[in-house]
Amino acid sequence: MRPWNRRDLLLSGAAFAASGCMPKPPLITASSAMPVVLAGVLSGKQRKPSALPEGVMRRLARALESRKLVPKSLEMDEVRPTFEQKRGTPQRLEWLADKAGEGAVLLVELAAFYDTQIQGRLRWTVRGTLSLGSAAAPASAVQRTIDTAVFLQFLHQAEAEAALEAATTIERAAQRLLDDWLRAQG
Repeated sequence: MRPWNRRDLLLSGAAFAASGCMPKPPLITASSAMPVVLAGVLSGKQRKPSALPEGVMRRLARALESRKLVPKSLEMDEVRPTFEQKRGTPQRLEWLADKAGEGAVLLVELAAFYDTQIQGRLRWTVRGTLSLGSAAAPASAVQRTIDTAVFLQFLHQAEAEAALEAATTIERAAQRLLDDWLRAQG
């Protein structure tokens, strides 16, 4: 193999720079506005499920709105009694579908737990499942899982802060899930 010369470096640099100018593919959207019931639950050391942080819910709502989907977020006070009894994703989706009536349901279930301390920072793992399906057929919902590590600085920070730190990863997973689901819808 011959060594790189100046011409090769210039051509590869120009190709790399031109790739940044390529247009992004258009965003996949619904053909018409569709209501989506959005529910999020966070679990951790405590037995009772808690609400996702506001920052995570805002990002999920923004991902829905950018695809012509109208989010209707359910408050934790409304879903907590049911989610304490129904711990399985299929049962929770069925309950959400009954609440939705028509449109779709998006269920975000996250668990955050402390792993270890690395160089003075606290390593947390955030795992979860995002499920999206039609309210008419919640059993055929598509799912995407996430498993990411986040680092927190202080001992008093807990599950909510870990979930908020993973908000970008959660939002990207939701966007890919929405894209897959909208493609399947036609």
